[in-house]
Amino acid sequence: MAFFMGRAAGQGQLMQIALVFGVMIGAPILLSLGKNYWYLIPASLLSGLPAIPFGGRNIELAELCIVLCFGIFVSRVAFKLDKLVLWRATHIPIYLFMVWVLFIFCLYPSGLGAFGSTTMGGRFYLKLLLAFMAFVIISSREITDKDCKWVVVFIIGGSIVSASYNIFSFFRGASDDVFAMDSGPDDFYTWHQNLSGPALAISFILFAWKKPREILGFRHPILLLLYIAAIGFTLFSGKRTAIIAVFLAPLVSAIVFRQYGYLFIGLFGAIVFSLVVIFGHGNLFQFPLQIQRTLSWLPADWDSEFRHMEHGKDSFREGLRRFAMENIERYPIIGRGFTVDYSEVIRQITATKYVGGGDSLAAPYAIGRAWHNTWLGYAADFGIPLSVIQALVYLTALIVSYKSTRLYPMGSLKFILSAYILFYTFRDILFSHVVGHTSWDAYNRWWMYGFLFSLYATLSKEKGDNNQTISTLSPRKAEWEKLEKGLAQFRAENGGFV
Repeated sequence: MAFFMGRAAGQGQLMQIALVFGVMIGAPILLSLGKNYWYLIPASLLSGLPAIPFGGRNIELAELCIVLCFGIFVSRVAFKLDKLVLWRATHIPIYLFMVWVLFIFCLYPSGLGAFGSTTMGGRFYLKLLLAFMAFVIISSREITDKDCKWVVVFIIGGSIVSASYNIFSFFRGASDDVFAMDSGPDDFYTWHQNLSGPALAISFILFAWKKPREILGFRHPILLLLYIAAIGFTLFSGKRTAIIAVFLAPLVSAIVFRQYGYLFIGLFGAIVFSLVVIFGHGNLFQFPLQIQRTLSWLPADWDSEFRHMEHGKDSFREGLRRFAMENIERYPIIGRGFTVDYSEVIRQITATKYVGGGDSLAAPYAIGRAWHNTWLGYAADFGIPLSVIQALVYLTALIVSYKSTRLYPMGSLKFILSAYILFYTFRDILFSHVVGHTSWDAYNRWWMYGFLFSLYATLSKEKGDNNQTISTLSPRKAEWEKLEKGLAQFRAENGGFV
């Protein structure tokens, strides 16, 4: 083994080394997980661990985990160790989504460059397929409290691991670093973006766990300090939507826990905070550039770097919207999917009518289908019907998560995750006009929807089991009532004796 590894390292055969280490580490993990093999899906997706080189392409760890878990799932279903649950009313929007995507793919197929295809876009279809596989696996489970506990660990721990790895990669100077393109004039908005991930995860879990009164009312000072720290990390991330989401967590929590007074307290606090920022920055104090970018949507006296972002202006997203609208006007109902010809790439990059400004920055993202707008982006790729279907997906997740919070006991692990998904979905809908990718959204969220729908179905099953238990006791209860009635009659006939 040592000889093989040494020779592979000397010849630069990283794929072989990665595969060997993967087998050595992955096999014991799989054996220890047993029937909980599906834990690998949320753990790998949330941790964002590095990709593995394979045949000149990078295969994400989460992609490998989903394929591996699906293979185990199929084998366990074949041996009747697992159940395959395909039909629930909650699944309909997901099925409609996949049927429409498959329909478009059949009309305008795309391929994988690794297989010699002359059109790009096949990788995005692959991600949608993997998202659907993850959904089927997890939605077929019966969720236990132990499962919920581990998912909470994956949410918080995965966000910390992901942020740590990306920050480490940035300072290591990796050539394929995701933020390398943002280096230069805006170097205050590079690795800092990662700080928002753990902050959001912690904020959402905190207010899904405890009532606003318990955190903001100083009943748990440590939790309050943790929330304040999350706000601080978000401010330094440079993410404008993230800071709004962190402040929204206690407001949505007030609705879930029915503490409506904290809605007004939260709104009052937001107004005070905004006034301090607007009138204080530049007069009483000076924010660092990262915080200025985070708060640039407020009408304060920001530095010159943010003049183009005042009052929420965003030339980059405006350029993406123009490209998306062109696609929608050309193909309003039947989109072209992820098909991208090389000629289209050249035309879009060299287009003269959109040279300069935000459009020159937007063109590469438009080619990569990163439209930064859910409704326009989905319609630009697959036609307006898919945007309508995505609205149904959001609506279903919102309703089911809210119902679950009403049915599970407050503070229980199942309640916490139901509320967390409710917060997450509410945030997705609120910011759907500035974020969104037809493939990546499903890839990162459908496992969560599968978990939620299974959680809700588990609750229905538990209620059914309780009703069945009551029904089995009913005959015995009837016998006791009959016996008591007979005894009362006997007492009446015998003058109250016995």
